[in-house]
This record gives sequence, C-alpha cells and structure tokens, in this order.
Amino acid sequence: MTLNGKLALSLLCVILGILAFGSVISAQQKDPTFALQRGYRTGYSDGYMAGYRDTIDSVARDYTRHDEYVKADRTYAKDYGALEDFRDGYQQGFESGYDTGFDRRSFESSMPAGLKKRGVMVGDRKGELIAQTPTQTPTQTTQTTDTYTSTTDTNTNTSPTETAPIANTNAVILIPKDTELILELQNELSTEHNREGDKFTAKIVSPSELNGATIEGRVSKVTKPGRIKRRGELSLSFDRILLSDNRW
Repeated sequence: MTLNGKLALSLLCVILGILAFGSVISAQQKDPTFALQRGYRTGYSDGYMAGYRDTIDSVARDYTRHDEYVKADRTYAKDYGALEDFRDGYQQGFESGYDTGFDRRSFESSMPAGLKKRGVMVGDRKGELIAQTPTQTPTQTTQTTDTYTSTTDTNTNTSPTETAPIANTNAVILIPKDTELILELQNELSTEHNREGDKFTAKIVSPSELNGATIEGRVSKVTKPGRIKRRGELSLSFDRILLSDNRW
C-alpha cells in the first residue's frame, strides 16, 4: 500500500471513530433513564453518609431535614438529561441510602431493578411528603422556611450570627466500603509529563458529606501509549484525606 493510501485509511478510521463516539453520546443523552439512574447513584451515596452520621449523633430518623435531599440537584450536569429526572432519582436514592446507613447496614452499590419516575417530593421537615406541583410549590416553600426558622429559634435560642458551624474534634469520620468518590484534580496529569512518585491533590465533589475535602496522593504507575493498540494509563494512589474544620 502506498503512503497516500495509508494516510487516507488512517484518516477514515479517525472519522469513523469520531462518528461512533458521537453516536454513543447521543444515545446516552436520549436515554430517558440515564438522568434518573445517575441521580439515584449520587443520592444513594449522599443519603447513606447522612443516615449513618445521624445515627452516630443520636439524631431522630428524618431524611427531610437534609438540604441535599430537598434540593436534589448536586453534581447535576446538562449532559445527564432532564433536571427533573435527575432530582427524582436523587431523592429516591437518598431515601434508600439514608435508611440503609441509619440502620448501619452494608452499602449497596447495585442499581435497584425496575427504577421508575415517581415525582419530586417536597418535605415540610416533619416527615410529611407531597408530590411537587407548580401550584403547590410556592406555598410549600413558604411553610418549609417558616417551620425551619421556628425550630432553630426554639432549640438554640441564639441569634443567626451565633449559629455558625463549630469544629468537632471528636466527630466520627466514616467512609463506607464501595463509596463512589467524584474528584476534581487540582494538578494536570499526563502520561507524557508525569512520572511515578509525582504528587497531586484533588478536591472531593461527591458525596456531599466529604464535599470540599482535599485528597493528597501520588502517581503510582505510568504506562505510555503504544503505536498500535496499547493505551496510555495513569495509576494513582491516595495518601490521605484532609477535611475542612468547619464541616467536622
């Protein structure tokens, strides 16, 4: 085969690869359950952490007290699909994960069979849930704010400026087995410039209980891409997690 023929064949393979990749992305975005499933996984992880921490702190079982459950949009991206589908799945996952964590049962990483849309739920922070509708949302939101403010004033009897989070050096830090961590790298890493032993830092984005914590680690293995089939690979190892004082 001539040089021009080889170049033409290579260009054709690149174009076909791009088209195939684009079709995969389009199919993923058109899948009506993708946002629901993505929301469920994130919500389950957040709910498990919240439930486990509530039972350790001897707090009454109530997932509606957590702002993450009410908002139900943490880590959402437009590529996932409809926001309402993501919120729907997030709340279902949060409820399931919260109950599992509160009962101190094992973390369940598998997706439940037959996951369906239920409708986003709005809580009044007393455990009563109703399906969210456009006409009920403004009224329900007002009730939520009033009830929450009243509870805060009764329990703390302090001014809003005195209710800032206080570091608790005796707090229990729990990261369950199979917890899915979503990280945001603070350093640029590549197989071309990095070597084994290079240090890096990353911010934890999910789950919410660890949001903002910093991970320190190092590059444990570097595999450069080959000319034919071998893919480039970076293996990373974590040394420690640094938690913010105002969260624990």
